[in-house]
Amino acid sequence: MAKSFGPNTGLLVDAAQGEAHYAELMKQWRGMDTLLMPAMKGVGTNAPPGSPADGDAYVIGTSPTAAWAGQGNKIARWSSIASAWEFFTARTGWSVRDGSSVIAQQWFFNGTAWQTINIRLSSGFGLVIPATSGTTYDLYLQNVAQNAAYMQVLAGSNIPQFPQGINLGGTASLSAYDEGTWTPTAANLGGSGIGYATKYVRAGGRTDFSLIIAGTSLSCTTASTSITLPFTPARLSTCGMNDQTWGGVGNCLVNVDGKLYLPTCSGKTQLIISGTIFNV
Repeated sequence: MAKSFGPNTGLLVDAAQGEAHYAELMKQWRGMDTLLMPAMKGVGTNAPPGSPADGDAYVIGTSPTAAWAGQGNKIARWSSIASAWEFFTARTGWSVRDGSSVIAQQWFFNGTAWQTINIRLSSGFGLVIPATSGTTYDLYLQNVAQNAAYMQVLAGSNIPQFPQGINLGGTASLSAYDEGTWTPTAANLGGSGIGYATKYVRAGGRTDFSLIIAGTSLSCTTASTSITLPFTPARLSTCGMNDQTWGGVGNCLVNVDGKLYLPTCSGKTQLIISGTIFNV
């Protein structure tokens, strides 16, 4: 009978008694030495190293040279016994680990190319989204049973989102996390050329905000000058207001009618305000 080679590894799986298959049998053992625990010295490497050690293995890149020419995407293993590189053709679903980096990259062969999920080991545990040129990725941590994404980093974004919220233990919930800007409306604010710079960060039961009002001869009338807030507070609070010299002007009132009431001021070119909206 003819010698038979396995459909998954390409290694010898059968031969007739007395048939010459010693070389294939030895390669089978050497192949198992690499493929059973496939830790690579590099992935996507195109040039073979000059002085490999016995058992050194690489995933060859797509433009191989020298002794690896024509072996793209295969696994190359150096055999000191054979004094040669031995090549193994990857099948769809094969996986290897790249041990050459502190980021332990787990690579998968999809039938055409090798793809990776990076697991960072050097400074804590985590997943790294690969930054491949011209390619974007979505990263999800998901409860499959509930079909609910707990965390997602959308393609092209560096900011993680938590659609189901975060609970840090006890009552510290961040389920309402949000950040952005708003367009305020002023009442009884004097001055000319008035402009606004705004920012808020909303997390659970509070929203921290900052507001800079710029203009010429800014003036406020006691108890009636107000600025609309991004959200309506659940309760009253106060916050400070400074001018362009960072001198204190007075306290503002964060009111439950959704407005920020300013203290008396006149002749200012900037009003700088930061405070907190309590949502509960």
